[in-house]
Amino acid sequence: MGQFLLPMVIPVIFHHGESRFTASTELIDQVRTLRGLEPYTLNVKSLLFDVAVLQEEEFPEDLELHIMFMMLQAVFSKNIAERLMVIYKKLYPHRHEPVVKRQWEDCLYYAISSAKNFTSQDCKAIITEIRNTGDTIMSTTTAADQFVEEGIAIGKAEGIAIGEAKVAQAKVEERVMAKTEIARNMKQKGYSAKDIADLTGLASAEIERLD
Repeated sequence: MGQFLLPMVIPVIFHHGESRFTASTELIDQVRTLRGLEPYTLNVKSLLFDVAVLQEEEFPEDLELHIMFMMLQAVFSKNIAERLMVIYKKLYPHRHEPVVKRQWEDCLYYAISSAKNFTSQDCKAIITEIRNTGDTIMSTTTAADQFVEEGIAIGKAEGIAIGEAKVAQAKVEERVMAKTEIARNMKQKGYSAKDIADLTGLASAEIERLD
């Protein structure tokens, strides 16, 4: 009977930040240890995966993963509108695939909710450029409706109370709350009522009443 061996354990640090990772990659420096038990604590060097320093040619070839890494870098950039349009143009040839349209929507809402450098001017530039292409498949004007239809909460909201998925009234309330929360986040970031209406479908009067 052969010797029993435990499977190999390789700790990995996945870093997604505005600047490169500079902390220790020693496992013992990344975990909480109890005094006196340090000699018994596993200490190995962690495999560092730092998104901030990757070059695009190092991204995975798979389109979905490739776009994900492009967006992870773009969210911290000062020229995020330009970076988003690069992503859009990379996705455009595949726009008839549902997963591609959905990923483009993910990128837009990630920028709206998380990118500190994403301004109302950036939003206008993207909307204008996409409209000029005549693209009706990946148009931002329909993004919010589909996003909410699939029951996904977007933005920096403290949370949306989600009822039973099969209860019709709960679904209606979730849609309204999600649209409202998206609009509130955008309004707090300085977006114009027109831009918010374009992306959420809410009426101007409703947007003006938001806190």
